[in-house]
Amino acid sequence: MSNLQIVDYQPAHGEVLCEIYEATTSDCAHCHPVDRDLFARTLGGEMDSVLGERVFVAVRDGSPLGFSHAVIRNPKNLEGNCGAMRFLSYNRGDRGTGIELLRTTLDYFREEKVVAIRAFDHNDQYPFYHRNHAYLSDRIGHVQALLTCEGFRRGGGEVHLDWDDFELEDPFEIEQEVDLTWKTEESAGPIPSFNGRCTSGETLIGETRVISAANCHPSQGDRLFVNWLGVEEAFQGKGYGRYILQEAMREGKRMGYRHAGISTAFDNYRAYAFYTNCGFRVTDWTYGWELAV
Repeated sequence: MSNLQIVDYQPAHGEVLCEIYEATTSDCAHCHPVDRDLFARTLGGEMDSVLGERVFVAVRDGSPLGFSHAVIRNPKNLEGNCGAMRFLSYNRGDRGTGIELLRTTLDYFREEKVVAIRAFDHNDQYPFYHRNHAYLSDRIGHVQALLTCEGFRRGGGEVHLDWDDFELEDPFEIEQEVDLTWKTEESAGPIPSFNGRCTSGETLIGETRVISAANCHPSQGDRLFVNWLGVEEAFQGKGYGRYILQEAMREGKRMGYRHAGISTAFDNYRAYAFYTNCGFRVTDWTYGWELAV
């Protein structure tokens, strides 16, 4: 493209790139305005446990138009290094800028002789992007479309669900008496996060971890997020998962939470059906992307 240059990130780019990032994510239900200092530190600081890191910025006539954030990792499940694109951001309609950023990033990965290329893996997500376990949102359609046009295919994924102003039914009946204990811990919001443990005598039945969504953004202090819900195999299919989830939300309501969120792997159809039957509704589908090397 005429006069378009790809350069390395400099602190002076931060303000404009943050605005472009916010425009890129503006349609995502779980993305919010970003603290400028945190954004600058994320793009300008080195990540722990990576072998290499580059932030490429597209510039025309001195003005930033977008960026891509690339890291080199050595995952335990690979015999070799992986190139991971943490984020790709450019304005809708400016496909040429997106192409140049993406191809520059891929050239970097190939120069580093990676054996796998991934984009928007939830293990690489920004601390201010979406909420836990999120990949590339379906709402960022122009980036998703560009990846597919350049040969990327879906890898992992997560569906996110919410229940605003949740109201619970009477306690769900289960076949035996159990003990539920709660342990709170400090959160970034006004209401604590907490862990739940369900037992019968000395036998563990299941556990849950509920965090404040304010851990992802300060505006979400009245929303809990069920970060983990697990039932021991011997007790699955007997209603304990529903019971633990319902009682965790009841505990959250007692503490002051008004809204609830949860997520599951995009292909975990049983959990998806379970959560929607409980009262949650889908608010976003997110996917990781992979490119054959």
